[in-house]
Amino acid sequence: MTEKSYQPKNKSPSRGRPHHSRNTNRVIEDLLNERIHVRENGKTTILTAREILAKNAVLKAAKGDRAALNFILSHMPTSELAEEFVLLVDPEDLGVL
Repeated sequence: MTEKSYQPKNKSPSRGRPHHSRNTNRVIEDLLNERIHVRENGKTTILTAREILAKNAVLKAAKGDRAALNFILSHMPTSELAEEFVLLVDPEDLGVL
């Protein structure tokens, strides 16, 4: 009789997560980049879910929703905010500021 008449199974632990597994951030990113057909004013356009969410936030901010306005302002580059501020402020008031 031989010492080992059978092949032992590999008992070593797996080496990390499976190659094709996705974490929550990756799943959300994929969903935000998903293209969706949207009908606006009788026309069908294709937008990403990210664009639709941004558009809805801008519309809510325009209607006076403070949370949406804060969200929009926090995601705008500061240079654009400065330009918008200058456009909204009367030139005479700039001397006071």
